[in-house]
Order: sequence, then structure tokens, then C-alpha cells
Amino acid sequence: MMSLKELHAGDGYTYLLRHVVDAEGMAGTVSPLSRYYAESGNPPGWWMGTGLTGLAHGSGIDAGSVVTEAQMERLFKHGTDPATAVPLGRRFAQPKSWRERADARIHALPTDLTGHERATRIAAIETQERDRPARRPVAGFDCVFSPPKSVSALWALAPDQVRAQIEHAHHDALAEVLRVIERDVARTRIGTRGVAQVDTRGVIATAFDHYDSRAGDPQLHTHVVIANRVQGPDGSWRTLDSRGSLFPAAVAMSELYDTLLADHLTQELGVGWERRGTPRKPKNQSWEITGIPDQLITEFSQRAHGIEAVKDDLIAAYRQAHGRDPDDATILRLRQQATYATRPGKQFRSLAEMSTDWRARATHVLGKDPGQWAASLIDRAAASPTHPNSVAGLVDRLATEALTELSTERSTWRTWNIRAAAARVSMPYRLPTTSDRDSLIEAITRRVIELSVCITPPELADTPKVFRRADGTSAFQRSHADVYTTTTILTAENHLLAAAESLTAPVVDDDVIPKTVTASTSRQSTLSDEQSSAVVAIAISGRVVDVLVGPAGSGKTTTLAALRSVWEDQHGDGSVVGLAPSAAAADVLRESLGIATENTTKWLHESTGPAAEHRLRRAAHMRERRAAALAAGRSTAPFDAALAQLNEATQRWRFHAGQLVIVDEASLAGTLTLDTLHAQVERAGAKLLLVGDPAQLSAVDAGGAFGLLARHLGDHAPQLTGVRRFTHAWERDATIRLRQGDTDVVDTYLQHDRVHSGDSEEAVDAAYDAWRVDMAAGLTSLLIAADASTVRDLNARARADRVTAGDIEPDGVALHDGTTAGRGDRVVTRRNNRNLVTGARSWVKNGDHWTVQHRHDDGSLTVTRAAGGHAVTLPAAYVAEHVELGYATTTHRAQGATVDTAHTIVDPIATTRESLYVGMTRGRHANTAYVITDHDDELPDGLVRDAGGVLVDVIRRTGAELSARETITAEQDHATTIARLAAEYDTLAREAATHHWTGLLSTYPLPDADAAGSPAYAALVSAMRRADAHGLNPTTLLPRLADRDELHANDDPLDLLGRRLEEVTDRAAATGRARTRGRMIVGLIPAATHVVDPEMRRALDEREALIEHRAAALVQQAITERSPWLTGIGPAPPNPQQRKHWMRCVTTIAAYRERHEITGPDALGDQHRRDDWAYRSDRRRAAEALHAVRHASAAVDTLAGGIAHERRPIRISGPAL
Repeated sequence: MMSLKELHAGDGYTYLLRHVVDAEGMAGTVSPLSRYYAESGNPPGWWMGTGLTGLAHGSGIDAGSVVTEAQMERLFKHGTDPATAVPLGRRFAQPKSWRERADARIHALPTDLTGHERATRIAAIETQERDRPARRPVAGFDCVFSPPKSVSALWALAPDQVRAQIEHAHHDALAEVLRVIERDVARTRIGTRGVAQVDTRGVIATAFDHYDSRAGDPQLHTHVVIANRVQGPDGSWRTLDSRGSLFPAAVAMSELYDTLLADHLTQELGVGWERRGTPRKPKNQSWEITGIPDQLITEFSQRAHGIEAVKDDLIAAYRQAHGRDPDDATILRLRQQATYATRPGKQFRSLAEMSTDWRARATHVLGKDPGQWAASLIDRAAASPTHPNSVAGLVDRLATEALTELSTERSTWRTWNIRAAAARVSMPYRLPTTSDRDSLIEAITRRVIELSVCITPPELADTPKVFRRADGTSAFQRSHADVYTTTTILTAENHLLAAAESLTAPVVDDDVIPKTVTASTSRQSTLSDEQSSAVVAIAISGRVVDVLVGPAGSGKTTTLAALRSVWEDQHGDGSVVGLAPSAAAADVLRESLGIATENTTKWLHESTGPAAEHRLRRAAHMRERRAAALAAGRSTAPFDAALAQLNEATQRWRFHAGQLVIVDEASLAGTLTLDTLHAQVERAGAKLLLVGDPAQLSAVDAGGAFGLLARHLGDHAPQLTGVRRFTHAWERDATIRLRQGDTDVVDTYLQHDRVHSGDSEEAVDAAYDAWRVDMAAGLTSLLIAADASTVRDLNARARADRVTAGDIEPDGVALHDGTTAGRGDRVVTRRNNRNLVTGARSWVKNGDHWTVQHRHDDGSLTVTRAAGGHAVTLPAAYVAEHVELGYATTTHRAQGATVDTAHTIVDPIATTRESLYVGMTRGRHANTAYVITDHDDELPDGLVRDAGGVLVDVIRRTGAELSARETITAEQDHATTIARLAAEYDTLAREAATHHWTGLLSTYPLPDADAAGSPAYAALVSAMRRADAHGLNPTTLLPRLADRDELHANDDPLDLLGRRLEEVTDRAAATGRARTRGRMIVGLIPAATHVVDPEMRRALDEREALIEHRAAALVQQAITERSPWLTGIGPAPPNPQQRKHWMRCVTTIAAYRERHEITGPDALGDQHRRDDWAYRSDRRRAAEALHAVRHASAAVDTLAGGIAHERRPIRISGPAL
């Protein structure tokens, strides 16, 4: 696999250089790993990438040559040429210290403050600045290439020759991935706000091999650090487009590495490959070398613990406390505690030392000499690559598999998703060359695209040749970023929307509702007004598909109980049935409402899936035998009975007229699932009610349908807003604000001490300790982590502590994730098994929690539910594959649970707003976040990220999946937004007049003759265009902005000139000394001048038309929707000429709002981004337009008032008439 993370400027790169062996005296290139076999530490790094040729003034650095510490410092600390120290574009900005930031704010404090007030303000400022993280530029991207565990295990134990072959295959695979990155991924951005994405001349990268994991286990892996500096087509140095290209492609590159490594190893060693485990999704499958046992992989997958030293400390503490040595059982418990409670830093040993240790450990697992075992495995290996022609005929089938995977998991996908899926489905086939693999993945990708529906809008305006990439695509369209879906998904969404508008479903009569709601209220907890309104709205709506939206803790269960009473009073007992995406959620719904329930997967399996098809085949067979018996004069009774049983079974899995079918947790249900259910309901004459919250986690399958319906119905969808779950009133309000994405709510949680932070270990420790205290106090509590790996570690830790406390037995059955479970443990089952019955209508379900009562010698476990009930024995095979420890859980598994307290670990990368909302709404009494503020190993010592800032970023990061239809709208809006079109227009206008602006600059004595090559050239030309539009003359201004000495002393004189010109223009506009000249598009954007190229002129005119059309559409939308910002302005004048002027001004305001993402009710929004000159200029023009509009509207009001006043004396009404 390949993982990817940012590496920041500063000392972050130094972690790659720690304990690198001395490379002095070596040849120019790095030797094989065997060169460093006896030396302690890691081998030195080497240079990679075709971008190296642009370094050293064009002389370049040789690929494969050794990387020195001085070169790393220049490139990754300062952003300069590693050979010459010349800046590659702009140097990395050095962030100010907290002291410098605090001093600047203190200096700006009002002078009339009292001594106490000043001291208080200073203390607050210093605290804020000390806690605020310094913003550090991104210096590079650390791509970590790690072979599968079986490869590292074989490498660790194999003879030297085989080890070298594995290393060679690994290096060849990552080198090929880097080549593909250079060809298809490495892009940079140019133009206003980086609106154009262009090709690069390759990347600059350093590569560092590491032998082992932090645990000391064999883990061959290579850090390939790609510098955040690339040359564009013009030779200028810029940054990589990481968010638009590199990160989106990461998974596809990881899958490509896996397939290439497998190809190379089969070619080199003849090893075969096989899937491991029983994952549900292809993307989660593990491919390992055939013949490498799972036990060996598990042995080499242990965490670092420093077990022996910590165990000795624990034994010493035991002696001191008890006055005696611990017995063997106690020593075992202490060792287990040490195993899971310690995390030492990474140790650096020689490869020879580590190999000795690895072979000793492997001997215990294999029962034989590891070297001989490895050699024997290689001798027996006889796999060979498949001929490319054989695989070529499989493209259609593989493309269908890839499309099935994509459309099952999501409603829409992009090209990189397709390429990742194409690599996965091609993994079973070994190919002889990298070009064969590349061709196969490309062929599958093309075929999937042909089978999909592209929903990305086409180019709306012409793109001149100068802004087209080498492959002919427009630089204004992100490469490989087209969005796709299928007609099946679009049709399903259309069906659901139509059903939500269809009013043919059964209803409850008006005269039934009042008495039934009253009776239900007397039996249940009192219904609020909104709950009663929701019951009535659903009961009488007649919609075939209805929606009930409710945040966590809003009383959905109480509402549904009342609805059930109302519905059954009209339609009879049993007329309400329930479904849920999981068996556990269906069980909760059954217990809460007292109705028959089932999980959606099982329902579809029985009603339309394989089980239904099996019954149809059996019925056809029975009818044939019955006909034969009838023809032969024999009794048909046996066949009649069998057909009756089949019919009864079929009817049990059908909906019936008048039924209300409730789907709980509907946001977790896939679109195709909901469409199938809707079709069944509609055919039966029933009604489908979807219950959930689109602000919580979305479906694992292709989803977005529930949110689509909720937003489509709007006010017609009943919503519960009164949150009732929480003990504290402030927390009820806070959860609503968190659900809405209000980032200011972070302060509320901080004020109530519900946020704790630290590095990864500190945050996890704090969450675990708090959870453990709550559990010891007898509270029900959840310990929630963002990923399964952290959950596994927490589970293991909890078990070790319970072993130490004597609560559970130390021994146990091995589980699939490497943990163990024994008598007394809390476990959770992860697969439904209806054959394991625990009582009437009760069986083992995915997500059920149990306590182990007995561990059997064959590996089976006898368990009882945490809430009590009948015992059941889980078979050994089930335990090994589908049982996990149940002390910690993931956010997805926590959704729907209600406990006393919840402790959520917040990962700054993986956690989204939806998952944070779920975690912070599970507990009645308290919900606490434990924020990881130091996610990366490369953070310099002493630098800690601010917890509040991490939470703000998390809240802004939504993970909710949009439906395909909503994605179409979003893509169209993105293509036509004024922010994007204005940036394209400004970029084209600047390029079209290059001859004019460069000619102007050529008359100015700049230190560097190549002005257009400066990173600040675009910003300077934009500043000159803006100054020109304000009536200022850049030609006369530029010589007065900086003298020759200042320009020569500045790293980038154009940057200095641009900033000063913006300041002058801004000051002139603010004081009224500037006057607009020339034409302004929608009152904001200076029209292009000095354009002579017809192709450029056409491209500019087309974008101008699009901008004006978009602005007019925004105004019309605001008028139709009566947007608050527009209603606050006042009415349009009746006079046609005045109305035209009013519309022009309102158009300017609307364009300003969209260009700068103003969404609040105030027309101009809060004044922010004070250092953004373009924003300040646009805001000033919008303010002028607002003043003119209000003046015109006030005149209308005055005129209307005068007319009314004049008419009042002669108005006749009432008796006078």
C-alpha cells in the first residue's frame, strides 16, 4: 500500500535523517540494502524524479545519487534549490513566533485602558497566541510504500539473494508509481486564485528505505518524499496541486503499487498470491503470498511495548505492595499489562541484529529453521505471469466488476475512483511487464467510463490553445476529475422523488387522529406540539414515501410509538412493520415499538433476492410433480401442502395493503435498497416512512437518498427540533449548533470542559482513562475511535487491565484481529447468524454485545447478552472470524446507541462533522471529545496543534454523501459560479494583454529581466489592471512605489511592487480619490483591454456573457425566494429607468456575494479577509451599489407615503358610503 501525508516546512524532514548510517566513501549512488546489513540504523536516501533536471541552474542532480542533510535542509526547510540554495519560486514563509504575534496585538491595544484592563487584555492575548498553532507551509508529501505483511515476513527470513530480489521488486514498483504520478498526477496551478491546472516537468523526490516498524517487527517500507516545488510548462517554479490532484489520486496509486509489486515478485520468484479473510468489499481484501501462514503474519504484526523492562517494574511494584513475589499467574497478568500499556520510541539496530531476532521469533511459529522454510517456499513456487492477450479478453467482465463495486459503494465517483477499482479487479492476474499492467488498468477504466453516465458539465466557454494541456484538455477543468454515476442510480432517485410527491398511499381519517393521539399520550410520555404535529402530518399526508427528520435525542421513538397507535387504530393490529439497515437497529425498533421488524438486507434477500428465487424454483418444481401425479391418478395432497407452505413463506415476505412500513436509521440505507422497498410498498398499496437524520453518518452503500428526500420535501417533511436526550440544557443547544455546522459551538464545549487534547498517545490515554472511571462507577459508557486499528488497541488495553485486576482469565481464544477473548470478557458479534438462537425471535446479530461465560477447549465461547437472557455457544469457526472484544467501538457502530456518557477520540484527518456529531450525542449526561493535536511524527518538538482549531476544521469537513441528482446540481453550480468565471476571465485578460504589461514592466529597472517568470507576476498584473480600472496610471505609479535598493534587496521585487500597488489603489478608493474608468462587468470585474488575439477575445466574451447570465439568475432567485439580504434592501422603483438602475445595482451585490461566499442575511456580510485586496475592492463597489439601491427604495417609500397622505382626506368607507 501507499499512504500519503503532508510534510511541513521547518525541521519536519529531520525524522528521515535520524540514525541514517554514514554514507561517506560510497560511490555516487546508493548501494543495495545489503551494503548496510551490519550497520546500526537506516541506509541513506537517494534522489528520484525527472524534475531533478531543472535544478542547479539546469545542470540537474543525478537520479539515484545520495541525499545529504544539507540538501534536505535547503529543499524542505527553506524551499530552495538543494544544489545551489537559490529559491525555487518563493521561499517558505517563516511563521512568526507566538511572542511576535502577541506583541503586535498588544501594541494595537487602545491607549485609554486602565492598568487592570490592560493587564487582563495582555494576559488573554498571550494565552490565545501561545495556544494558537503556527501556520507552516507544506514543504512536501511523504508517500510511504509498504509491501503486504507476508512480503516483509518473507524478506525478513529469506536468504540474502531472495532478500535482494524482494527489495528490487519493491523499488521497481514504487519507481513505476512515481513515473505514473509524474505523467498523470503531478499538476500545478496558475492564474487568479489558481484557477488553471497545468502540466509539470516532473517531480523532485527523495527516497529513504526503512527496515522495521516502530514495534521492531519486519516492515520493509520506503518514504518517498515529493517536494512541493515543480516547474510548470513555462519553467517557473510553483507548488504542486495537492488537493486537486495528488490526494485524490492517492488510493489509485496505492492500488497500482500493490499490483505492480505482485507482478514483479511473481516474475522474480514465482510466488503466487491469494486473498485472506472474508471481507465484504473488494477494496478491503488482503492479498498475501501463498504459503505464508497467518500465524507468522500475526507474530510480525505486534505493537512496540518494551515488555520485559516494564514487566520488571510492575513486578518490583508488586513486591513492594504485597511483600512477596508474584506467582506465575500474576506474572502473566503483569506481562500482559506491560504488553498493552507501554509504547517506547523507535529503536535503531542493525539489520543483522534484527534478522537474528526475527528468525528466533519465527522459529516458535514455524517449528523449523526459518531460513530453510523460506528457501523451501521459494523452491516450490511455480507461479508465472498471465499472457496479456489472455487478460485482454476479460476487460468487459473486469469492468463490470469494477462498476458494480463503485455503484454499490457510492452514488457518484470520479476517474481516480475508477482507476483504483480497475486495479483492484485486475489484482488476481499477474502480468509480465509494467506497460502490460498500465494498459490493462487503462482499458478497464475506459470501459467503466463507457458504461457510466458523466455528470460533469461540458466546457461552457472556449479555452484558447495556450490554456490547454498536452493532452488537449482545458486547464480550467481539473484533470481526471469528471464525475460519473449510472442510469440505475439516477432512475432510483427519480422513483423515490416521484413517490414522495405521489398522494396515493393509505391515510388515517381525521376523526380517528385526535382521540388516538390523546390515548397514546396517556400511555406514553407526553407528546410535544411538534411531535403531535409530526404524527398528524404523516398519518394524513397520503405520500407513498414520507420522511421524518429528527436530530439525535429529539424523541423520534416516542413520536413513532404514537404514530403506531394512530395507524393501527385505523388499519388494524399488525399494520405497522419496521425495517432498519442493521439487525441490531431492527431489534431496538422492535423492542421500542412492539412491532415486527427485520433488517433490510434480510428482507430483500427473502422478498426479491436469492431466497425468493429459490422458492419460485421449488414452486415450479412442485407444480410439475403435482401435474404428473394428477395425470397418473395419484394423490396431489403432498404437493398441495408443499405449495401452500411455499406460498405462506412468500406472503410472510410481502407488504400488504394499508401497512405503514417504517425504516429507521434511514440515512444508513442505500439508495437502491430504498428504491426496491418503495416499489414493493407501492405495489402493495402501503406507505413507506423513512426516519433518520441526514446530519448523521451516511450509508456505507451508495447513499444520499434520505438527504435528497428531506431537502426536496423541505417544510413538507416533518422535523423534530426539540432535543430531549441530554441532562444539561446547554448541551441540548450545543448539539443542534454542531449539527448545523456552527463552528462557534467549539467555544461552548471548551467552556464546559468537554474538550481535552494532546498528541495521539495523550488523547487516547485520556479518553480511555475517563471511560474506565465511568464504567467503574456503574455508568453505561462508550469509548469511540475513528478507526478500527485504534479500537483494536483500546480493546487489547482494556482486556490487559481487566486481567491485571483479576476480573477475567488471562488466557483466551485467538480472534481475527490478533486479540484474545476469555471468560469474563465483553465481546461483540460481527455477523448475523439466525441458527444461533437465544430465545423467541432472538438470535445472534451483528453488533450484539455479550459477556463470555465459558471458554471451551475447541475455541468456542458460551456467552450471554450484556442485558442478560439465555446463553448461547458461539462455534469456534464463528468466534475466530466474527467476534471482537467489545470495550471500544467505531463511530459507525456507535450510531443509534444511547448511554450515560460517551468519550470520542477526534482524529484531525479522519473525523468529519457527521462522525463528530454522532460521537458527541450518544451520552445523556456527558459527551467529551479527546482531540489529537499532533497527528504527524514530523512535527517539531514543542509544537502542538490547537484543539479548538482542529475541531473547527472537523466541523467544516462534511462527509455526507450527496445523491447523484444533487451532485449534478453542485457540479453545474461550480462550473458557473461567479468566483470561478471571474478568475478565469481575469487570467485570460492578463494573458491576452501580456505584450502590454510586459512591455510596461520592461521600461522599469527590475533586477530580473524575466518578469513573467516571477511567481508574483500574475498578482502584479492583476494589481495593475485593478489600479487602471480605478483611474490610476500604473506606468507613473510603479517608479514611485520602491527604489532600486529596495528592489534589489527583496527576494521577489514583483511581489513587493504588487503589494504596494494594491495598497495605493485601496487607499485611493477608500478616500474617494480614485474614479472608475472603463467598463466593469456586473459592476465588479474590469473588462479586458489591449486584447488583439481573436481566440482570446472570443474566450473572454463568452465568459463575460456567462458571468452576466449567472448574476441575473442569482438576482431572480433572490427575488423568487425572498432572500433576507434582498428584502432588507427595499422595493424596486416603478419607474422603468430607475428600476433598470436598481436591478443593475442589485446584480452587483448578488455577484459580490457569490464571488466571496457571503451567505448571511446581511447584504454585504461581515467585513472579513481584511488583507484580501480584491475582496476589499469588491466590497466597496457592492457598498456603493447598496447605497444607491437603498436611496432609490427610500424614494419609492417616500413617494408612496405622500400619495397615501394626499388621498386620506377624500377616502370614503363604512357608513359614509
